[in-house]
Amino acid sequence: KFDRWGSPTFLFGESYGTTRSGALAYQLQDRGMALNGVILLSSIMNYGRRQPGLDRDYLNYLPSYATTAWYHHKMANPPATVAEAAAEARAFAEGPYAAALEKGQTISKQEEDSVAQQMSALTGLSPQFIENADLRVTLSQFRKELLRDQRETIGRYDSRYTGIDPDASGDAPEFDASDVAISGGFVGTLQGYLANDLGYRTDMPYRLSASDADGFKWDFKHKAPGVRYTLNDPNTAIDLAAAMRTNPYLKVLSLNGYYDMATPFFGTEYDLDHMMLEPGQQQNLEFRYYPSGHMVYLNPDALHQM
Repeated sequence: KFDRWGSPTFLFGESYGTTRSGALAYQLQDRGMALNGVILLSSIMNYGRRQPGLDRDYLNYLPSYATTAWYHHKMANPPATVAEAAAEARAFAEGPYAAALEKGQTISKQEEDSVAQQMSALTGLSPQFIENADLRVTLSQFRKELLRDQRETIGRYDSRYTGIDPDASGDAPEFDASDVAISGGFVGTLQGYLANDLGYRTDMPYRLSASDADGFKWDFKHKAPGVRYTLNDPNTAIDLAAAMRTNPYLKVLSLNGYYDMATPFFGTEYDLDHMMLEPGQQQNLEFRYYPSGHMVYLNPDALHQM
């Protein structure tokens, strides 16, 4: 539109926008528009990992459970920093935890007890609770259980936030404390901007989510480059990898919050580290981490750093 074809060109996607950015980077380059960079904030690239029967998501969440336990003083032997807590949890997830989940129902009682004890020390959950869940604690269970003794739940978008349910029983929080804490501020600011700054007035309700619409149906089918069949659950890390291979100058920057429970940072690391890039292309991929949740910019210090 503005004849800026020679200018540096970047895509910035957040959350669902990271799924789109991976696919869009390839589609643009396939049409002759090479990018300089792609920035991914709080990423979800691969939805296939969530299929029942797969253990990848339990591994993805373990380091986020640990950083959350560290923040809420539930870690058995907490290190000095959240980065160190994340590193300890990564090592456990990639080693003993992954090996245990791989065995499924054939795991020995001795190994199950050992892994539950190690997982308890990292996450703040009791070994018995972990074993009752067959070592596979869901996000909802963790958010309800971690601070149950204090009759509090933890947030999903940002696990530093706490909420209070009508009772302390049950296996899932009734709401996301980190969502309701900010939604009023966002909606009020937007409505004031529309009416006062833009002079736009309407009786239409502002929907917080597209899923609030009647008949909402999102088509998740995806045709990834180099894949013969259509994916029912998209994995656009495949597209991003193809874009990086065909454009050796394409830089990718992954921004992550330690307390993001919607798109856990270890899952992002796994997806982007499995693009099977050559060493030269791997140098174009960087990760950054912040003491914040899904929306890093809500923490003013993290926003400045980012």
